[in-house]
Amino acid sequence: GQSGSGKSFITKGEIIPNLLDGKDDMIILDPENEYHVVAEKFGGMTIDLELNADYHINPCDLSMEWDDPRATPLATKCDYMVGLVESILGKGKECTVLEQNAIHRACNRMYEPYIAEMKRRHEQGCEAGQSDELDTEICPTLVDFYEELMSEASMESNKVAMIIEQYAVGNYNLFAHHTNIKTNNRLTVFNLLYLPEKMTEMAMKVCLSTIWTRIVKNREENEKNHTGKSIWVYMDEFHHFFKTESSATTIMAYYKRVRKYGGIMTGITQDVADLLRSAQGTAMFNNTGFFIFLNQSPIGRDQIQNLYNVSDTLIDYIKDKPAGTGLIYNGYVLIPIDYKLPNDNELYKIMSTNPNDKSKKDQIKQEANKKMEDIAKGNK
Repeated sequence: GQSGSGKSFITKGEIIPNLLDGKDDMIILDPENEYHVVAEKFGGMTIDLELNADYHINPCDLSMEWDDPRATPLATKCDYMVGLVESILGKGKECTVLEQNAIHRACNRMYEPYIAEMKRRHEQGCEAGQSDELDTEICPTLVDFYEELMSEASMESNKVAMIIEQYAVGNYNLFAHHTNIKTNNRLTVFNLLYLPEKMTEMAMKVCLSTIWTRIVKNREENEKNHTGKSIWVYMDEFHHFFKTESSATTIMAYYKRVRKYGGIMTGITQDVADLLRSAQGTAMFNNTGFFIFLNQSPIGRDQIQNLYNVSDTLIDYIKDKPAGTGLIYNGYVLIPIDYKLPNDNELYKIMSTNPNDKSKKDQIKQEANKKMEDIAKGNK
């Protein structure tokens, strides 16, 4: 749904009942800080990521996935690292084939000791407190990645090293440390509002990596203890994942695997047209069994009407309507909805985004961007 159509309000209306009645966990990627009130009211955890944050998430954390014979965790991580580098490049820029090869080589080398140790534990048994699935204390970091790139005397490796230098050993090294957060709360919100605009896409990919680690662990616990717990993943500003070919491929792979691993992934974005511009987005769209459509652009309405053979009467529900009015697609039929709550109760106050004034958010983002610019000037 377009801005102001009620996306986050309806999303909160899905999250809150699941928290009150169920055992599933909820994880939210929140670039606009719209969900912190829900976390506060329902005992959740909000992780505020900013340049000088005490929280650290290591994008190089690698789960071995021993229980899945088809899993290729190292190859998947190599592709993920390509996307991470491209998010640093920004503006839809992509790595060349030779640069991608350099990234894969560096990843293969830096994970050799870690994989050897995890394989030893898996085959010979773990000591007390150890795991053969994931050990965040010995996983390589972006610093190791940078050093591997620098150690290879090739033009492509050197170029990639220069691209990530500030994010590995420089002043923007928020994600260059070992993971030190425990995301075992039933509701976890990753708040990205305080990060500079330039780092939003990268931060979303880093958070996605740690979310995947948690999903793998949950699957393992489900199989061992028959808990039957799911993890619901909500990704706001979903269009950030479709800026480059590798990012789109990565999110499509996660999207498919999360469901197989007992997770439920929800993408929240403004317009259907954003998804259908790429082959990966179209594939994900066609592989999705539940949609909520709110106000759409004329192009988005045309695409939905053609895809589902929607009547003019139904399509009118997503044309310049009040917030909360729209259509639900449940895999079989389109159903009109009018999702409104009385505005004089506590639940409405928790769910409404009105307190998070847009001008205040813009000011916070400007301050974060300025901080990054000041750091860059200081380096020069």
